Amino acid sequence: MATDNDDKHLMILSNLNRSSGSSLYTFGDNIVQCSLFGPNPISSSQNLLKKNYFVILLYPLGQIKNLTKDKSLFYYEFYFKMTFSPMVYHALLPRSRTYIILNEIEKGSSFLSTALNAITLSLIDCGYPLNYCIGTCGLILDKRDNKMYREKEFKEKCEKNVRSYEPITFTFETCDFIKARFHISNRNTDSKTVSILAEGKF
Repeated sequence: MATDNDDKHLMILSNLNRSSGSSLYTFGDNIVQCSLFGPNPISSSQNLLKKNYFVILLYPLGQIKNLTKDKSLFYYEFYFKMTFSPMVYHALLPRSRTYIILNEIEKGSSFLSTALNAITLSLIDCGYPLNYCIGTCGLILDKRDNKMYREKEFKEKCEKNVRSYEPITFTFETCDFIKARFHISNRNTDSKTVSILAEGKF
């Protein structure tokens, strides 16, 4: 466990026996359990895929089946798939399918970065062939002063401005124009740099 002021990082690998790889990752007020099952070969009766196929499912706390799934969860799952598909060395895993199950135990201000780190740790715990690894942290760019803040610091800043009656155009919950940019690069092949832009509220 690493502690930075009030933010606590806790990582546990292989905490589930029935999965190929698993990780429990906490960051501040976020707790995410990630389980990985696979890669499983695809039978001849199914569609023949030339590469490994990711199936990423996100389950909020207390939800077991995806019968009434929130629309925002699909954006999370699509973003996770677009982020981790370039990481896998697909040539070693042809015509296979891998299931990644994310269980949201506690959702706070840095849920996106916590989930990305949990998936990366599960892939490492499973021994998945990866081209590179990623590590993320939650940062917010305030366009009023062009400075980077952590979610907790940004929230305290907004609350302080409200208490001191200073003019403020947005709050922590309604900052729709804030964008988070993730640059994922491979050191071996710097020319093949993957840039992923995540927009909206996460």
